[in-house]
Amino acid sequence: MDQMQSVVPTILIERDGKLLWVFKHSSPFVVCQNTWELPGGRVKFGQTIEEAVVAKAKQLLGIDVTVTEILGMVHSLVSDRTDGDGQIQFFVIPVRCTTETTKLKLDESKLREARWFSLEEIEALNTRGEPIHAFDLTVARKILI
Repeated sequence: MDQMQSVVPTILIERDGKLLWVFKHSSPFVVCQNTWELPGGRVKFGQTIEEAVVAKAKQLLGIDVTVTEILGMVHSLVSDRTDGDGQIQFFVIPVRCTTETTKLKLDESKLREARWFSLEEIEALNTRGEPIHAFDLTVARKILI
């Protein structure tokens, strides 16, 4: 049974008082599938956080982003692998970005959809029992005040 650690920047793209959220349906990690979350992904060996954010935004969303701020909030969580062959510990770091792109091109192998949510809208999803990452919700509450 393998145990791994990984740094995962989450991509915070704000537009008109809303953050871009994705519904991820496919992931090798239990905590990351079938849930609404802020987009993001693991930093590959040799990448900086900024490089990872730019690459993930392009891969998952088909957009170009510019990193404007790495926030000081770090969250750690542990997840089982979906294949039962180990666990991973994520260190999640929120990263603010801007984009000029308005049209998304989703990686449909991983994402079911992407939507802009106000804090009230994402809170309503949470109240209805929709699966939402708790840390991402905490980040949204701090960003969208």
